Amino acid sequence: MLNIDAHQRLRNAMEAEIVARVPDTQQARHILDACMRQVLLALEQQQRARSELDRQFHEFHRDPKAPAPAWAFRSPGTRPQRNPLR
Repeated sequence: MLNIDAHQRLRNAMEAEIVARVPDTQQARHILDACMRQVLLALEQQQRARSELDRQFHEFHRDPKAPAPAWAFRSPGTRPQRNPLR
């Protein structure tokens, strides 16, 4: 999420661009408010998606009924007893 300083800098930059193109200050203010609202909504959705992925990662549980892969039964650093078919 944007911190307050970054948000204010973005808002000022957008306001300067909009005021340069729209002569009516009231209309420029409405356009700016709508744009900033959309920016903040998009940032909020991205933050929610990131936190949901983070939550899913930390709460991952393997299905206990699923068979474990063969490599899980070997000691680390050892090779399989049989050579794989080539």
